[in-house]
Amino acid sequence: MRLSAFFAFTFRVHFDWPLAFSFFLAIGFVILLSLAIERLALRPLIKAPVWTNIIATIALLMILQSTARLIWGPEPYTFPSYLSQVPFNIEGIRLTHQDVAILGTSIIYMTLLFVFFKYARIGKGMRAVQMDKEAASLMGISVRKMYSYVWMLNAILVGTIGILLAPRLGVYSTMGLLFIKGFVVAVMGGFTSLAGSIVGGFLLGVVETLAGFYISSAMKDIISFIILILILIAKPTGLFSESVTKRV
Repeated sequence: MRLSAFFAFTFRVHFDWPLAFSFFLAIGFVILLSLAIERLALRPLIKAPVWTNIIATIALLMILQSTARLIWGPEPYTFPSYLSQVPFNIEGIRLTHQDVAILGTSIIYMTLLFVFFKYARIGKGMRAVQMDKEAASLMGISVRKMYSYVWMLNAILVGTIGILLAPRLGVYSTMGLLFIKGFVVAVMGGFTSLAGSIVGGFLLGVVETLAGFYISSAMKDIISFIILILILIAKPTGLFSESVTKRV
């Protein structure tokens, strides 16, 4: 997320390249970097337990955060807005064109992801590897290729999010910590349920907004961790996790 925003900021502001070109070039750089990280750092852990990969990913997050801070500095940068920031009301809801673009892109991506995982051959292969790597391998699915495809897909999705949020949040070295909320959403909805993750995202947003309004603005960041702990205690598989039946 942070790297796509920093790359797009550099191309757009420092080099004064067109926005669309800066966007796609930044996404391309992030894809290449993601593939390099997957090949060098995570592929050796392909047979390791899930939590080993999660811890390794968090370590990489810290490394990338420090690297971005070293290259671009600790101060936040203002990303020039590419849409009107003048607010307007829809049924009492205050929005900007930037908000609409973020919401519209999110809906498009969610729809494409649903179709991709439901009908595409690679999408089905990713789901098979997620459920059982050994069984998927025995069925002729290349686990290594699926890992690479996952990281490419992740680079496109997260890279787009970083660039879309940059005009609203600014560009700074700790942007990647927002992924923690994404992790909370995945835990809430269940890692095996795309629809559950979508519902979990809306629920977390509503709860954060209400907590910030009725209790304190500081609660907007704290509430994510509180919800994470409660979900892990009450229902570790997630509120909307899909049931999986294993035959012996």
